Amino acid sequence: MPHSMDKLAIPARPGLTEALGRLAIAHTHLELILRYVVKTLSELSVNNALDATSGDSTSEVRRRIKKLFKEKKPVPSEEAQLDSLLGAARRLSEKRNAFLHSAWSQTEAGEIILKQEDHQWGGSSITSGSRSSHY
Repeated sequence: MPHSMDKLAIPARPGLTEALGRLAIAHTHLELILRYVVKTLSELSVNNALDATSGDSTSEVRRRIKKLFKEKKPVPSEEAQLDSLLGAARRLSEKRNAFLHSAWSQTEAGEIILKQEDHQWGGSSITSGSRSSHY
């Protein structure tokens, strides 16, 4: 059910804020791993690879990996496997962005709500149902 928000509130659910923090940290690990893949494919030192990708978005790093990998002349099955891995990394980044870049709030009744793409406020699928007591 859509909600009208005239007052924003930080959700008073420690489990939710902890989960969002863990998500942010885990995604930072994914970003670092992708930068290490650039290091391996380009045969750079860790510091040089991190400097070379500094300021690059995760999507730019994925594109760089794809380009560097193609230069290695992989067989089609290897290229398909890399595409699968990079696709999974892209989907994880999209989920992270959806959760961390959403406006979260809490109704006076204590229901956790998110601003949806249509600019309406509604319940979050991760906080509804049987799991809601965990957040």
